[in-house]
Amino acid sequence: MEKIAPYLKWTLILLFIAAAAAVFALFGSYSHTDLKKLYLTPIISDPNGWEIYVIEDGQRVFLTPEELLEIDLKRTYYISRTLTQEMRDSKYTLLNISNNRPAAVFLDGELIYTNCPEVKPKLDDTVFPDEFSSFDMRGENSYVTLPENYAGRRLTVATEHYNFQSMPMVIMSSLTMGWYIHCADASSMFFPAVSFAVIAVILFGMWLYGVFCGIRNFSTLIVIAAAMTQSLSYLRQYEIYSPVPTAMDTPFEVYVPLIAAALPLIYFLLKLEKKRYRVLYGIILGVTTVAAAAFQTAMMFDTPPVLGAIKNILVYISISALIVFAMLEWKSRNIDLRIFLVGFAAVLISIVALYFGSLAGEGYHAGNIRYVLSEAFNGYYSDIINFLGMALFVLSAIVSFYSLMIRTARIQTDLAVQNERLEQLDRDLAVQKQFYEAKLTSEKEIRSLKHDIYGHLSTLSLLLGDNKSEEAASYLAEVVKLHGERKSEPLCADPYMNAVLTEYSARCEENDISFVCHVGVDGQKLPATELCLILNNALENAVEACLKLPEKERKIKVQAAVKQNRFLLRVSNSFNGVVREKAGLPVTEKAGKEHGYGLLNIQRAVQRKGGSMTHLTENGYFVLDVEFPLT
Repeated sequence: MEKIAPYLKWTLILLFIAAAAAVFALFGSYSHTDLKKLYLTPIISDPNGWEIYVIEDGQRVFLTPEELLEIDLKRTYYISRTLTQEMRDSKYTLLNISNNRPAAVFLDGELIYTNCPEVKPKLDDTVFPDEFSSFDMRGENSYVTLPENYAGRRLTVATEHYNFQSMPMVIMSSLTMGWYIHCADASSMFFPAVSFAVIAVILFGMWLYGVFCGIRNFSTLIVIAAAMTQSLSYLRQYEIYSPVPTAMDTPFEVYVPLIAAALPLIYFLLKLEKKRYRVLYGIILGVTTVAAAAFQTAMMFDTPPVLGAIKNILVYISISALIVFAMLEWKSRNIDLRIFLVGFAAVLISIVALYFGSLAGEGYHAGNIRYVLSEAFNGYYSDIINFLGMALFVLSAIVSFYSLMIRTARIQTDLAVQNERLEQLDRDLAVQKQFYEAKLTSEKEIRSLKHDIYGHLSTLSLLLGDNKSEEAASYLAEVVKLHGERKSEPLCADPYMNAVLTEYSARCEENDISFVCHVGVDGQKLPATELCLILNNALENAVEACLKLPEKERKIKVQAAVKQNRFLLRVSNSFNGVVREKAGLPVTEKAGKEHGYGLLNIQRAVQRKGGSMTHLTENGYFVLDVEFPLT
């Protein structure tokens, strides 16, 4: 099997990466929208033009976004801002209010909407009921139609933290934009779910191929399970935008983020090479995972948030322990763990770069990063666990793909070597077959000659018995003349070389090729196998080249000698003046396919004998020179 040049391999790898990135960018573009321009929601680092306040003793007390998150649950607070002409010019006609909490919307102090019809809210005097439930339609928010002349008017939203603390979601939109946002949100969940499922199928196919080739890599199954878990995790989030229950609408969905983080950790556990490290980390991972699952189970009931914080800490401990053991195995050249460490470092560096890069701009991403870190130990906040599970899976998938490709490449290399050995054996057997066929032909001729001589002697005996000496002398002269014409001088003293030369001499005679042979190796012991292989391939190439020429131009010349205990061989043949090279060796074409095995086999045979092979063209001839020492 012909090897691919290193530069071509890297070109193909880069081409594959570019194609994959283009496909993901294409489909990923349907899962994104410029929501930043639509959101009016205040963020932690920026109130985004809103005034935030609560009412104490009939007076407005203004808060920062950070202070807003600290107020008690079910306490009414207000966010207020002036709507601009720019919003009106952008044709924003709707106000999208989240149904996750009670709300009342005022425009210049006049109530225009509330999702709590049982109360009569007033500006700065709104009290929501103790029990609140939004419309039983997952993913659907309330849309408030704004009046035609809303530009310059004061918008105020009264709301409260009902069952969790976060910023209220307020979006300026239209029906068209709303559907666009809805589709983008759904696609942002469904597209990754499909992507992970496709990755799982590809890995499973590669794993089955490895099984077919005799490789049973159990760890790959863990990565496949992790990919499917990630897919199910996104399907779970996709259900937020689905109006009907689906397969993931079960109580067990709360364990998905934990499983998604645990599976890649188990995969890297199996990649640890030192037994003591594997045992120690196995104990740590087992204890932390079981404990985290227990705390997650307790969180399904009315339990203090501290249990969720402990669950998160356990996940952090298991990841930190893996990093420590991976660093301990760095010196042992564990390539899988090295890829993990480099990849994890790249993730951290990217986050840091995003943070400081955001600070140089509007600070939007920096604020989000600070918020995520501030909620890292919030038991009810799972985004950071989801992110860590995603990062760990990506790293495990990279390592798994790398391992599978390396194993597959080794299998292909082994198969190529085996095929080359079989081809070499076939060529050696062909050379031996030619030799023995030539020997058999010679023996047949000898037996035929013996039979003829017996007949000739009988005839001569009868003639002499009848005293016909003149007739006997004449008959004997005819016999000598006949067998003198049939006599064939050997082309070489070495029987193996002679067999090959005789074979190709006959082929040249049949194809009107001038064949000249000068071989001086009398009394020398030559390596039969390598020599016949070299000579057979060289003459085969020479005959093929000559057959492309007119009959009068077909010429082959063989010269061989032994000097200073080194065997020297030169094979020259006329050719059409066109030489195509590949990997430094001339190639010929047969049935539309390139072949360069002849010279490649000669080169390998010469190298095995510690010699060298060169080729050149001069005066319309292709010249092949071979030399190697005789031991």
